[in-house]
Amino acid sequence: MTLPLLSNTGGSVLLFVIAAKETQTCMPCIQDIPTRANGQKIDTSLYVLGTRKMNLRVRLTATEKTTLQAIYAARTQITLTMGSWSFSGYLKNKNLKFENVSDNLGGGEINRDWLTNLELIITSFSYSGSSESGNTEFLSNTGFESDFTSWTNNGAEISIDQYHGGAKSCYFSDDGDPDAKYVEQTVVNVPVSSITAFSYWKRGHYSFSPTWGSKTEVTITYTDNTTTIVEHETDSGHDYVWEEVDLLSSLEAGKIVKKIRIRRSDDYYGFACRIDDVQMIGLSGDIQINSYGFTVIDMNVDDTTTIFTPTWLNTSPSLDTSVWNKEIEEVSYTVRATHYGKWVLDQVLIGHVLVNLTDDHYGIDTNVWMREISIEHDQTNRSKPWKITVSLLISA
Repeated sequence: MTLPLLSNTGGSVLLFVIAAKETQTCMPCIQDIPTRANGQKIDTSLYVLGTRKMNLRVRLTATEKTTLQAIYAARTQITLTMGSWSFSGYLKNKNLKFENVSDNLGGGEINRDWLTNLELIITSFSYSGSSESGNTEFLSNTGFESDFTSWTNNGAEISIDQYHGGAKSCYFSDDGDPDAKYVEQTVVNVPVSSITAFSYWKRGHYSFSPTWGSKTEVTITYTDNTTTIVEHETDSGHDYVWEEVDLLSSLEAGKIVKKIRIRRSDDYYGFACRIDDVQMIGLSGDIQINSYGFTVIDMNVDDTTTIFTPTWLNTSPSLDTSVWNKEIEEVSYTVRATHYGKWVLDQVLIGHVLVNLTDDHYGIDTNVWMREISIEHDQTNRSKPWKITVSLLISA
């Protein structure tokens, strides 16, 4: 792993970082509106964006300590490079402490007897890494390249002579009971709201005399055991031609998908057909902020209503229920994020605009304002090395 590089006109030094943390706030104007159904209101036209701060706990050799002193003494803007991240700003303080310890780094014994807690005031930062869609494929073996692995198969066959993608497809022959030929797959409870693409490719036959086309039927089962059934018949323009069959528009809003089944449903002539490249793509993660998915570690919701309580001398207190106010509801999440996921959340904060939050587990699908972000770097999860806590104000 490349060590972070700190530099300015005073010199440059590689930092052996023990812990790193970034914080920043963006507080909007909140209007008190007593007796309003939703209480307080966020005024997005007025806000205060706080300065981003970074704290680094670093071990140094004697030589590195001397260089750091020169960097600090220069009193000029610093640049901190951490992999695909680059920060500009100023060193607020250096706190040097001598400890008689040694660390093994790079295969040799290196004495890092100096310990410092650096506080940086960040004026700008950038990310040069690759972007990510934030989407995931909820189905497995979508193109039947591993035969029927992940699928429950009843009467279907694997075809290697006709396919849409890869080198195989699923084949429903024209013999036997069409109702008995199907494939199905169970998914891990996918909310309909998080699905952005849902379809499969089909190659069927069309007859002009009598008029008839290969039929398929898809049964989508939800966690409440209700179903949506989508039928498709090959038309004259797709005789022995691959065509994509959309399923997204047929999904029932507000529900959670747990299983799909695809079968040949010819009722009379029983034309054979093939299917391939079944896809159910959507936003990954437990929650979605600004259409990007995040894995939640922890969550907290704070919602308060206050009622006017007049106080009178020599009189028992009483509640005046005609005068009340509801504070802005605040929800906080601690999430795991990739480098790009961190960049997405950074842009939400400094963009100081309302963005959408979707949390199907708690039942949230509304606009929110990011009030605060706290970021720690944690290598225990190398694919998602950022542990981020965000505080979100729910607009009402």
